[in-house]
Amino acid sequence: MNMKKINVPLEVVCHCRLCDRKIPLVVDFNDYNLFIAGTIKVQNAFPYLLPAERELFLTETCGECWNEIFKEFEDGSDY
Repeated sequence: MNMKKINVPLEVVCHCRLCDRKIPLVVDFNDYNLFIAGTIKVQNAFPYLLPAERELFLTETCGECWNEIFKEFEDGSDY
C-alpha cells in the first residue's frame, strides 16, 4: 500500500446516494483538486484511501451498499 503523506488535510464529506449516509474522509487538498479537475484518476489521487472509500468518489455508493448490491455474486458466479 502506498503510504503517501497528506500535507494539507481536507475533510470531504461523501454522500451515499443509496442509504443517504454521510461519510467524512480526510484527503490531501492538492490531491483533491487534481482529482476534481479530472487530471488524475481516483486510485492515483488517493492511494492512501481504502478501495471502498475511493468508490464513494466514483459512484456515490458506500461499501455497505456496494456489498448489498453485489452479494448475489459472492459465490464467484458471473451471472
